[in-house]
Amino acid sequence: MLATKQLHDIQKNSIVPLYVRSFKFNLEFTIDENDHPPPEELVFMLSRFLISVKRLQKLWLAIPGLYTRPFASHFYAIKLLLPDIRTLIVGPYCHFAVLLCPTVATISVNGHAWRKKRRYEIALPNRCRALLDAARQAPKLVHLVLHEWYIVETLEDVLKAVPGIRNLTLAGEQYEDKLPDLLTVLSRFTNLQYLSFDDAIYIKLGNEPTTPGGTLIPGLDCKADYDIPEVGTHHIDPFYCRIAEMVTRACKSLRVVRIGTSARAEIKRHSDGRFVEVA
Repeated sequence: MLATKQLHDIQKNSIVPLYVRSFKFNLEFTIDENDHPPPEELVFMLSRFLISVKRLQKLWLAIPGLYTRPFASHFYAIKLLLPDIRTLIVGPYCHFAVLLCPTVATISVNGHAWRKKRRYEIALPNRCRALLDAARQAPKLVHLVLHEWYIVETLEDVLKAVPGIRNLTLAGEQYEDKLPDLLTVLSRFTNLQYLSFDDAIYIKLGNEPTTPGGTLIPGLDCKADYDIPEVGTHHIDPFYCRIAEMVTRACKSLRVVRIGTSARAEIKRHSDGRFVEVA
């Protein structure tokens, strides 16, 4: 298996563990390998490598769901701890890694694979809920990045798991419920300071315009580095301005809302928390 060889080559160099700050382990199988569990040698080699890298701060761990059990069982058996990990990026079945990282500050999913609900016509377990259950046990968690089908129930699960989260990124294009409904939950995150809608173009505003190009809210001044070619100036599209205003007024503790991949709105408030403007 290629992964085994690559780990073996890395570990032959005794200097590498001294300098590694970030490590990505993204395990994939060929068709021929797909029916066989990963070799025990690979499981042992990965654990030895993770123990050896004393300065590792960022870990990307993605293992196909059928094969996570040998890794999780071995890591727990040897009581593997990664105390210096600050950023953890996980595949859909790798939530077990959260418990290995007692001081993790950022937990992120690894993309669109998390939205997949069926495999070969068989319903998959709720991987997001499993990740959130693990996140409850991350006392230093500051930032959570999800890639989901966003409905009120999903955000309720997030609220129950990490009610004190400060930074929240909602990526994934699938905002199934309308924004006013989602805001009934987001408004209850009392410590939320940063909120990102990475795929805001797909947000549904209820009776409001559902694509960029809506009417700017009177008196709302939104400025950011978002280029509208036909206008020729740098500003947030009125549709995004509307999202920013709705979110800001609902989420009283919010300081920054990021809309799309480039538009960033900073929120100005009075000292008592009352809204002033989005700029």
